Amino acid sequence: MSSRAAWESQGLDPTETLSRRGVANSGRVIVLGPEPVLDAINPGEFLLYGRPGQAYRVESRESLSPDAPWIPGARLTLEGRSLTVPLPPTLDQRYVRVRKE
Repeated sequence: MSSRAAWESQGLDPTETLSRRGVANSGRVIVLGPEPVLDAINPGEFLLYGRPGQAYRVESRESLSPDAPWIPGARLTLEGRSLTVPLPPTLDQRYVRVRKE
């Protein structure tokens, strides 16, 4: 994890059931569901939130055109609830997503 601190949190979901899937970071609360969450923290890196032990694949593409292919990148397995992920330097603008494997 980076020098930024993240704390596990809990709260009530819409059905008023206790949920311990949240992470608090920098004055924000991010509730983790079945899909990962990306948070752009600095140019060239993002913070990936997800479920411990889950494997994720980083994918990128050059445009949001439906014809632009998603290019597979690194495969990551989270040990905790978050991980700082550097992006490879590129001259082009890129769009990034992370998918569960």
